[in-house]
Amino acid sequence: MDFQSTDICYHCHQEFADHNYITDSIDLYTCPELTQVGPTHYGHPTTHDPNNFLPDPEMCSPEELEEHARIVAYYNIHKTFPLNMKAVGIGVSVNYKQTCFKLANNPNPSQINFEF
Repeated sequence: MDFQSTDICYHCHQEFADHNYITDSIDLYTCPELTQVGPTHYGHPTTHDPNNFLPDPEMCSPEELEEHARIVAYYNIHKTFPLNMKAVGIGVSVNYKQTCFKLANNPNPSQINFEF
């Protein structure tokens, strides 16, 4: 199969040019669109990435909202946070994972070269 950078991903419907190939692979790539893992949770944070927690502005104090913003900014630089996520109040947590696909799993029939 001959894939072009303008071919469309069946997962996110974006061009393959926006995807990252997995190192040492010729047919595996990661899709930039994350896949939700498990149910959405309301309450204290249950995610390891503070970007995936949305504090409830009606239930959180201004200090908790500021603390969440501070934790997110720190996490986006260091990819870790030594802070207590419980200090950000309650809200919605959603857990995501990076999705990996094999190019040949969902080929576009118009892109397959048939030889008869």
